[in-house]
Amino acid sequence: MDRQWLGRLGKTDNGIVTVTTVWTDARVYYPLHTTPHTPAHHFARGRWDPAFRTKPQPAAHLAARGKETGLGCRTVATDCAYSVSDTWYLALRQAGPAYMVALKPHHDTWAPADQPHTPIEAAHSLAWRDAESPGDWTPVERHFRDGHTET
Repeated sequence: MDRQWLGRLGKTDNGIVTVTTVWTDARVYYPLHTTPHTPAHHFARGRWDPAFRTKPQPAAHLAARGKETGLGCRTVATDCAYSVSDTWYLALRQAGPAYMVALKPHHDTWAPADQPHTPIEAAHSLAWRDAESPGDWTPVERHFRDGHTET
């Protein structure tokens, strides 16, 4: 256990970071594979040590293992730690499933030239003013298991 960024807590603290593949549907959230992530400072040459792996590297390996289980995988979803890894995007493209990757606010991604490339650019392109004048926002009705809905 070591001091490192723990996304679940939203802060740096003592803990173990793992990379995990999870199979889920409307009823079940089931971990398939997991591997601990060892921070760079544990290696003799830090990030430049040949044994060091960024989180996307073992994640790509686990995604391939998940595919080998025979469970259908339609979509891969990740947090923004993966949005800066070309290796991760290439591994996803080779594995074949659709994917969605959270972007850091200023990190850009591919888009047609006339479209926003960062989350901030996307937000600025909308006509949002406030809750009474949402502009381009579209209401979405969510249906919950207990039967209630929210807009």
